[in-house]
Amino acid sequence: MEGRILFYNGQTGSGKLILESGNKLDFTVDQWNDFHSVPRVGTLLECSFEGENLEGVKPKKEQALKTNETIEPTKISAGTPTFTVEETINNYFRPIDFLIGEPPEVVNTKEQLDYFLSRRFLMTSYNNLKSLDPSLYENCDVKQTEEELKQLHKGYTTIQDKLESPKLAFEIVFLRSQPEYLHFIRHKENCISRSSVLSHLEESLFPDIQKKEQEFKKMLKTDAKRDSLEHELKRMRRHYVDAIHENANLSQELKSMEDIKKIYKESYYESFSGQFQQKGKLYLKMIAKILNYRAYKLDKLIWRGADQSKAIREFFIQGGIEGEYSTITYLRYYLNTLDKEKL
Repeated sequence: MEGRILFYNGQTGSGKLILESGNKLDFTVDQWNDFHSVPRVGTLLECSFEGENLEGVKPKKEQALKTNETIEPTKISAGTPTFTVEETINNYFRPIDFLIGEPPEVVNTKEQLDYFLSRRFLMTSYNNLKSLDPSLYENCDVKQTEEELKQLHKGYTTIQDKLESPKLAFEIVFLRSQPEYLHFIRHKENCISRSSVLSHLEESLFPDIQKKEQEFKKMLKTDAKRDSLEHELKRMRRHYVDAIHENANLSQELKSMEDIKKIYKESYYESFSGQFQQKGKLYLKMIAKILNYRAYKLDKLIWRGADQSKAIREFFIQGGIEGEYSTITYLRYYLNTLDKEKL
């Protein structure tokens, strides 16, 4: 029966596959019956069963050439990074520039409402007014301004998180921009995964070889099965020796592998951290001002719509709410309705 690998963990040697029937089964590397290939997500399989139990899996023949891979030793050197510190920082903030997209006069306008101080109640009042008159939600200007606030807030917190975790910022912004670092990480992970598979294969082959050697010793020379068992033993020993040899080479390569992350961190972390902190703080200051302007704009749009709503006007009259239609007026009303003893 055919199947396909959905998941495989090279560290534990365990995975999950899906059959043509749609049934999903767990499997381990001990059931992997192809020495020259490594289980990979997406690999098409030929599955054999003993009754209802999965006995073994191997890649389909047409995929054998694709999955028949051994990891050849390679020399990945740190050298000079592809992108400089300045380039990686500028590349990171480029989408933020697109998100901001505001002329300087908007940043410096006096039309500001402290977004971080008012946002919770601003959105609460907006949601309460929407429940009184759902047509407020259909206002395109209100919806657009609300979405702009969400995106700007997300951009603000993203930068803030990285400023608070400079090591994480260095990893995400600088290191992951470097092709040689990504190549190093992928190659190292492949080596570790392949080494884990080979170790599992060694562990599963060794007792099988011992068992068959004992069977072979007990066989008479005239036994018809003696030649086929001897041939199978030779094949298993060859695979076992090849696995030990390849695993030893991989272990040696992992030990001698240059740690590009460590090298780049020693060379560029201080410079990156200083520049990123300086630029990030400027962006936070700018985005905060734009958030304040957008909050002011949203507040005006909400209450302009509320002023034109018959349902909201009736609610204000019935509730004895006096004053202009604004967040301040609504906040006074809201505070007066709270149970001060419970507070």
